[in-house]
Amino acid sequence: MASFASAPDNWRPAGQRLIFSLTTSTTITSSFAYIIQVFENGTEIAKYYLRPNDAGKAHFDLSMIRNRVKLDNVASGDTRPIFSYITKPLTKATTGVKKYEVKVGEWNGTTETLAQATSTIYLLDGAEQPSQGLHPSFGAYYGTADDKKFWLSDREVSGTQIQMEADDTDEGMVGFINTSVVSDVTALKYYVQFPSTFTSVEVDINTANGSQLPSATPGTNIQGTLTYAALMPVNVEAITGITLSGWTYYSITPIIGGTATVKGRSIKVTKSCKGKYNVQVAFQNSRGGWDYLKFEGRPSTQTSIEEKTYTKYLADYNVATFDYNSHEPQTVPFLKTAQMTYNLNSVMNATEFALMPQLLKSKQVYIRYGSWIPVTLVSNSFNVRATASDLNQVQLQVKLAQQVEI
Repeated sequence: MASFASAPDNWRPAGQRLIFSLTTSTTITSSFAYIIQVFENGTEIAKYYLRPNDAGKAHFDLSMIRNRVKLDNVASGDTRPIFSYITKPLTKATTGVKKYEVKVGEWNGTTETLAQATSTIYLLDGAEQPSQGLHPSFGAYYGTADDKKFWLSDREVSGTQIQMEADDTDEGMVGFINTSVVSDVTALKYYVQFPSTFTSVEVDINTANGSQLPSATPGTNIQGTLTYAALMPVNVEAITGITLSGWTYYSITPIIGGTATVKGRSIKVTKSCKGKYNVQVAFQNSRGGWDYLKFEGRPSTQTSIEEKTYTKYLADYNVATFDYNSHEPQTVPFLKTAQMTYNLNSVMNATEFALMPQLLKSKQVYIRYGSWIPVTLVSNSFNVRATASDLNQVQLQVKLAQQVEI
């Protein structure tokens, strides 16, 4: 009988080796083969026959499906960019998490015996590096203790919190794993500090607030196991019921609802003192969520044109009198395209600067310049100049990922 000698489990990024090692108690003959079936959200998408190796085992790598999981860039049931979502405090994933079942059986040369053992895994659109080893733990993102990072962010914990800055116009949502299978979190506490007072509100994780109960069975309620919460001031004020006028900072803490029991690190958002006309950048991180950076001032823009031309005849031979205007062009374009690029500048502290390598590697990047627009990076590097105060001056060029109509 076939079974799994080892397998990755629970929730983890899809971008890594996902090795399922197979073994059997059956006597192996020259006709024997392991049968692997792969199910995605309950639907069979692949079937393989693997011959055993010299040790009688076989190893199957599920990472071939990594591009079938895509981080959500729109909110569930909505059409606007997820960063601008202001309907409810929470929203579920649509494509950002998928359930995979790997089933193993046997072939004896004449007969298939299917699904003798099943291993289940939930995959996010992130990545782990080979230097982390095979199947590195993702336990830091499970809400089971106050020292767990919990939030799906590449931003490092500073002290006991994840710290960032924002101004009143910033938008954004932040992701977390929402299931009692690996998390005790049932609510998020928003605490807002004003110069001489404070206020707080507790947002329960449930269907009324846009997600699902953490106790919902993950196998049949897959999308809600990845939930996005209001992070930036525009979203927090619009969908938590808190008025932020005059705020100095606020924090978001994962807790057991109705208690003061903390089950993950807080995110602390401090009001930014940076000038007007900043450009906000949202980018897909390695954890299967979104991170944000701020570039100062209006970006310089550049429009570049490419065209192909041909030489036409002046006038028309199919007329009674041959003639043409003296100002008629003879060389004219038949294919002309335009591209828009943006030059971004920022002075970053160490925490912000540490996110730049992930921004370069990101599969999805957006900038908010009036509205959210998709962009790609023009080059595979960025310019940095260290300042005397241990800050880094960063320059980055991005290109609009849409056709500029002519």
